[in-house]
Amino acid sequence: MADVSDAARSRPPVRYLVPMDGSKCSLKAFDWCVRLARPDIDHITLLNCSEEATSPGAQGRALLHDKQTDLELCGFGAENNDIVQHSGAPREIILEEIRSRAIDVVVMGSVGLNPRRSKSTLGSVAEHVIMHSPTSCACVVMKQD
Repeated sequence: MADVSDAARSRPPVRYLVPMDGSKCSLKAFDWCVRLARPDIDHITLLNCSEEATSPGAQGRALLHDKQTDLELCGFGAENNDIVQHSGAPREIILEEIRSRAIDVVVMGSVGLNPRRSKSTLGSVAEHVIMHSPTSCACVVMKQD
């Protein structure tokens, strides 16, 4: 009988996308993804979107670089992780990244930083991504505490 680690290594590489806005839910999504993904086999893309019409903010850039450092400390080399930052509607940017990068699993928070939606069970971005992502992409949503 094969060892569990041998079985895990024999699976094809998985491409993960983790949209990050700095909310508690997105940080939980990051932590969950790092625990699940296999260093040196799987690939993790961290995404920050800003609805500002100008360039994405320094705060989002700092968050992504912080988390990229965490990935490297967990054994994910430069070839197994990358960071992406875009301006525009997060729901559309996330879907475009899923399609263009052939993402297998998107791991995201159930709600973001919008204080009006913080009491919701499922935010509008997460709901849109779940409803419109390709059937080849699994959606994992981390709920709030």
